Amino acid sequence: MRPQPDCLGHLDVSPPLNAAEATYLRTLRPPLDPDDVGSALGRPASGCCWTVCREGCCLLLDEVTRNGDEVAWLRWIISHLLKRGADAARSRNLRFDRFTFDHTVSGVVVGSRGRGELFALTVRANRVSERLLTATPQARPSGRHGARAVVIDLATRRPTRR
Repeated sequence: MRPQPDCLGHLDVSPPLNAAEATYLRTLRPPLDPDDVGSALGRPASGCCWTVCREGCCLLLDEVTRNGDEVAWLRWIISHLLKRGADAARSRNLRFDRFTFDHTVSGVVVGSRGRGELFALTVRANRVSERLLTATPQARPSGRHGARAVVIDLATRRPTRR
C-alpha cells in the first residue's frame, strides 16, 4: 500500500457541474458498485480519489480515499464525463441524459507521497500532466574535496565538469 500523500490546491471546473454530474462523480468513490457497468470502460479499478465541492465548481483530491491513481482517475473523469465529445456523451446511456459535456478543467494540485517525493498535477484546458518535483536524495558530489561536480547546463541540456 502506498503512503497517503498530503496535498494543496484544487482544480477549477468551468462551467460548474450540475447536480446530476456532481452526484454521479460522488458515486465513484469507494467502494465501487460492481454492477455499475454503464461507464466502466477504461475506468481505474480502485475507487475515485477526487471529490466535487458543494457548488460543483472544483475538484479536490480526497485525503481519505487517495490511492495512487490520481492521474488515471483525473484523465478518465475528464475524457469520459466532462469535456466536449466525452465518451459518455456517445454512450446513449440514460444515466448521462442530464450531463452537459461542456466542461473545462484547469488548476494545480501539489502534494507529497512520502519518502521525499513531491508531485505536481497540472491541468490546463483539460490536459493533465504530472511532474515529480523531488526524488530520493542522491549522493552529493564532493566538490573541491574530491571528485569534480557534474553540472547540467539547463539551456543546452549538456553536462559539463567543474
